[in-house]
Amino acid sequence: MPKPADLIPKHTAFDQEGIPMYQEKEGKPLYNHPVRLANNIINFITSYGE
Repeated sequence: MPKPADLIPKHTAFDQEGIPMYQEKEGKPLYNHPVRLANNIINFITSYGE
């Protein structure tokens, strides 16, 4: 069986509470991206049943 894809990309930065942060381009500030966070949550829920 093939290895599943990572739910969060390997080089993702996290804030002090463990929330994945988004950075548009290198050198730009990190921030919480609500749509990306929602997508991560959907991926977590979907992967739970697999």
